[in-house]
Amino acid sequence: MSPTTIGGHDVTVVGAVHPIAAGWLVVAAKLRGGSFVPDLPRVIPDLARAMEGRPRFDAVGLNVAVGDPALAKTGRRACDLANEALLGINPKRARKVQADATAKALMKQRRQEALQTIGSRHQRTAFEFLPELSLFQLTNGENSELSTPFDLDVASDALSSLPGVDRILEAELDGVGREDLIRASLGLWTARRVIARLAVRMPDDPVIVDGFRVELLR
Repeated sequence: MSPTTIGGHDVTVVGAVHPIAAGWLVVAAKLRGGSFVPDLPRVIPDLARAMEGRPRFDAVGLNVAVGDPALAKTGRRACDLANEALLGINPKRARKVQADATAKALMKQRRQEALQTIGSRHQRTAFEFLPELSLFQLTNGENSELSTPFDLDVASDALSSLPGVDRILEAELDGVGREDLIRASLGLWTARRVIARLAVRMPDDPVIVDGFRVELLR
């Protein structure tokens, strides 16, 4: 995909989309030359609008299962198993909401929305990420947990290598917690790696279901 032109300059737009009760947390950044400039995060009620982006994304990560709906429900896709073999973490269990019945029902809706919305037309720009896997890559295999305040501190410190990330991590949005901002920022870090052609695919030889390559990128 060719870079977006803004003000006569070629700009590459990367982002990440993370499910929350109110809809989808969207973080984005513009790359031009050696600069990396994050935007303020936003909450978008539906995934189709979140994916459109203004300007359009050149690479956008989703922290939700995409591709192979049948196996995604069981957490037994090849990419799920590859991640479990590497980290001991199954993405389906890692994304499980520890909350009341209402929150769980809302997150189930988000998962269903993703499976219904993301298709082969998104293949060139959209990819699936798992925050724990991104953190593992970011810290060179030293950390992958995001379950305690200490883990979040570690992740926040690691993300400081991303220019301007404080603009995202220190944002205050209704219904958005610190953990949400960190998880989305890890996806943004991975999207930057995708654009730089540094991202690693899991598994090495992903299956293609309904025209979409089913994989995790880190």
